[in-house]
Amino acid sequence: MFFIFLFILVITTEKSSGVCRIDNVTDSQGENVKRKQYIHCQFENISSNLYTKVKPFYDYYKSDTIEWLEISDTDNRLLSSGALGPLPVMDLRIHNANIHEIEPNAFSGIDKYLGKLSLKNNKLSSIKDYYFKHLFLIYLDLSFNNITSISENSFLENRYLGTLILKNNLLSVLPPNLFPRSNHWRITHLDVSFNKLVTLDSKIFHNLWSLVELRINDNYLNHLDENIFSENDDLNYLFINNNRFRGFHNLTLPKSMNTVNASNNLIAFFNLRKHTFINTLDLSSNGISSTKDLSFTNATVSELLLDNNNLESTHDTFITYFPSLWHLSLTNNKLTQINHFKNSTKLTRLNLAKNNLCTNDLLNLPSSLNELLVSFNNLTEIAFDSLQGLKFLKILHLEHNQIQKIALGAFRNLGQLIELDLSNNKISVLGIGVFGGLNSLKHLDLSENELQQISNAFYNLRALRIINLSKTKVKYNTVETILLQLPNVEQVGLAENGWACSHLINITTKFGKKVIDMGKYNITNVDGVACDYEETPEHNKQKSTNLSRFEADYHGLFKFQICFMC
Repeated sequence: MFFIFLFILVITTEKSSGVCRIDNVTDSQGENVKRKQYIHCQFENISSNLYTKVKPFYDYYKSDTIEWLEISDTDNRLLSSGALGPLPVMDLRIHNANIHEIEPNAFSGIDKYLGKLSLKNNKLSSIKDYYFKHLFLIYLDLSFNNITSISENSFLENRYLGTLILKNNLLSVLPPNLFPRSNHWRITHLDVSFNKLVTLDSKIFHNLWSLVELRINDNYLNHLDENIFSENDDLNYLFINNNRFRGFHNLTLPKSMNTVNASNNLIAFFNLRKHTFINTLDLSSNGISSTKDLSFTNATVSELLLDNNNLESTHDTFITYFPSLWHLSLTNNKLTQINHFKNSTKLTRLNLAKNNLCTNDLLNLPSSLNELLVSFNNLTEIAFDSLQGLKFLKILHLEHNQIQKIALGAFRNLGQLIELDLSNNKISVLGIGVFGGLNSLKHLDLSENELQQISNAFYNLRALRIINLSKTKVKYNTVETILLQLPNVEQVGLAENGWACSHLINITTKFGKKVIDMGKYNITNVDGVACDYEETPEHNKQKSTNLSRFEADYHGLFKFQICFMC
């Protein structure tokens, strides 16, 4: 009986070349949510006939199991009055319906139910003051239209509105009295990003006392009044990135904020009027060449992002502005030196990648670090004292430098280090005991070095689980010796070392390892790892085939794995 009922409903809608059906609500993993459905009408004109097609679904299903009504992919230039009839719709989504205009009382009949309304991806060019009259909306999405103007009374009766989304339109200005004091506004999330705003009235947000998240990013703004956020005490997330701001002088912010994203502007100076705690401050991609004008005397910052600027150094007192700083990112600048970083006692994560730092700069780092990224710099060696004070370090990335030499004892104080990346350097010799002190090391990447003398360098790495020796020209006998020294290793990268296939098979059989390559492929390979074919009677049978079945013969006998780390 259930299937017959649905069949009749679908047949009815097909008469107008549209289909209304029940779809399951899915969660973020794509799994169906139990007892939650929505009605989806596709290619269906929004007219009086729509009510007769949708109403049976509400009659058949319990109303609390229908999450929303979605109407999409149709051509309704005009949303006419009463087109939806008295449907018990609490959440209405009309997407990609070519709506240019909305008649007065278009939502009559559903106005006493409707709480959420989405009209994104339509062709609205303006918002009239009667569009949403008599509605008690808590959520309104007008994104991806062609809106150039909004009547200042457009949302006057929507006093319960919590989320208003106006992003991706053509707005160049917002009416100064769009949110009058006469309404006790409850808006917590306001998104006006990706428009053409060039200016904002100094009091435009003053009556939005509940505002938590504001997005005015990706516009053409070049100035903000210093008091524009002075009444927004609950503001926690502020996105002003991708505008044309040149700086902020005496800007007033709430006492505490989670995120201030001011990246991709032209900011040269930044100072606040009152003290503010900011968890994450993003000033990336601003062309900043000096830190002297970035006054943080009235800010407590935990995470500071200064990536993709033009900094050549940091001034002597820069780090003293941040007594609570735990993460500092300075990647992709022009740093040739770092000053007085040792004074930062709470800094645990430091990203200095893609700069021009030398080996001696490692001596200026704070002992509190847990994670240090100095890849893509000009380091030529790791000296005996380079890392001596970093006893809490757990992650160290030194890849893509010019490192040729590692001094014996350079890692002696890094007993907590778990991950070490030395790939893409110029290391050819690893002396006996060079990794001494790395008692906790689990992941070691030496790929893309031309290693020549290394066989006795690993005997004390008992905790090691992953070692990458890809593109190192390492020899089979050397790897055999290394694996005998490292009984706990589970994964080994061996790609593109020009080995004979028989040697890879020997690794598989002798050590019970599985060899996997995610890099380049030749016709002949062992479990995907490209190898050089050997012309012997035994191997002629296997020519131009994948030799992975050798691993299968031994798969049940061994518990470890070797895999390629790209």
